[in-house]
Amino acid sequence: MKEYVVVANNEADIDSVHEDLTAPHGSDTIPNRPVEVADAKPLNERITNYVLTDEEAKKLANDSRVEAVHLKPDPKTMRPFTVQTPRTWDNRPGNFNRDGTLDNRNVNWGLRRTSVAAPEKTVGTTYEYEADGTGVDIVIMDDGVQTNHPEFLNAQGQSRVKEINWFTAAGVSGTMPTGFYDYTTYGDGEHGTHVAGIACGKTYGYAKNADIYSMRIFDDVNGAASFSSDMAFDLIKLWHQRKGTGRPTVVNMSWGYAWYYTGDPNRPALKCITAVNYRGKLTSYASKATAPLRANGMVGPEHGFRVPSIDAQVTDGEAAGIIYCAAAGNYGHKVDVPGGADYNNYYKLSFENIEPANTPVYYHRGSSPRGTIQVTAADVTVAKTGTALNELLASYSERGPGCDVVAPGTNIASSTSLQSGFGPYAYQFGTQQQTSSKAVSISGTSMATPQVTGVCALYLQRNPTKTPAQVKAWIAAKSKTNQVKTSTKTDDWTNSQALLGGPNRYLFNPYRNGYTD
Repeated sequence: MKEYVVVANNEADIDSVHEDLTAPHGSDTIPNRPVEVADAKPLNERITNYVLTDEEAKKLANDSRVEAVHLKPDPKTMRPFTVQTPRTWDNRPGNFNRDGTLDNRNVNWGLRRTSVAAPEKTVGTTYEYEADGTGVDIVIMDDGVQTNHPEFLNAQGQSRVKEINWFTAAGVSGTMPTGFYDYTTYGDGEHGTHVAGIACGKTYGYAKNADIYSMRIFDDVNGAASFSSDMAFDLIKLWHQRKGTGRPTVVNMSWGYAWYYTGDPNRPALKCITAVNYRGKLTSYASKATAPLRANGMVGPEHGFRVPSIDAQVTDGEAAGIIYCAAAGNYGHKVDVPGGADYNNYYKLSFENIEPANTPVYYHRGSSPRGTIQVTAADVTVAKTGTALNELLASYSERGPGCDVVAPGTNIASSTSLQSGFGPYAYQFGTQQQTSSKAVSISGTSMATPQVTGVCALYLQRNPTKTPAQVKAWIAAKSKTNQVKTSTKTDDWTNSQALLGGPNRYLFNPYRNGYTD
């Protein structure tokens, strides 16, 4: 038995049909039983909902008094059809250009690119969307989010950035860091505000109506205004478990742990490596070697590294239902998976570093925190192969089997904080000229990750009970395959844009043109 909507030809017919349906005896088109009214629709003159079997509904549709009989629509199939044509405060058109030209009217080009099936020869001027992240909470785990930036205002002009006391919200005792929501020091909030704009800004972002929470783990006052990363993970998990709202949580982590091979960024050529194990072959260096040893996949002076306790906290959060989107890193290295040819590649140093002296340091395992979804960055340029266009991996991006999806990450325009040191320009969007709000274009897997965070929020708006594993699978399934130009080699160390065996998946946002899950 299901709820069916019965549409009669007119008021007289619905009265007549109703009388017959609720009678104890039927006919060729009327069930031989009193039918339950599911919704009387008192404000409508010819529509009533009834509880019918599929066969009963089929017969009733043949009644001459009835215009239509259909199942009650699932509310998830109802959505607005909205097209965003960005315009500045003084009505100049914004643009989704990806040519790298600095223009204060630039809008995150990834917003447009991820909503079309392939690279465009002429970039369109609109972003059509049918989901906006309503009902989803996004946590920006970063250096803070400028609460009063116009990008984060809702339809009522109120900020969607919620300045909560994390201890109170998590149900534990503690004192918030002094200045946690204060962005008056040079550099404060520059990165997190940019990331938040990409994920959920009303001009630059996807989840334009999601609620935003700042979990500050970096600051410019020696850590006094932020939480340690391990404290932050625990607070987020406890808060999520106590919310009681049923709202999904997506955490954006555009950061990670990294280490210079020499331990000193000012001495990248220092001879300090005593041994390298590459694909099972151990080579010792009596006079010590210097990185990068490109033939061994050491492609730059720095690499990410794993912190098991941090990754364990992510695992615990996922078990509680939290989705984590993580930047793969900006060091150009391969990230392999357990059992992969390069997963156990390591080197040793003669001095204590991130490991004790003469202890293996693994350089192809990527950085912590690991994410539910690990994101690599696409370049702003494309490659032409005949008449076809292919995306290119950003040369700085990590890549490999341990990564999940490629997303736009280079020259991404978004909001930034008033104290930003990134060389910002005046924010041009909104309803009036801005004198105290800034925007900027910057690059990195930090910028690619919130593109994925935003799309995850759109999916969770429609599917709020999905698990982290299901969200990850959906992102993979919807991504466009084989759009990134690459070689087929897993050890193409001289090719800075090779995927090195990583999945050739480019992020895709399907929420347009009447898309249903």
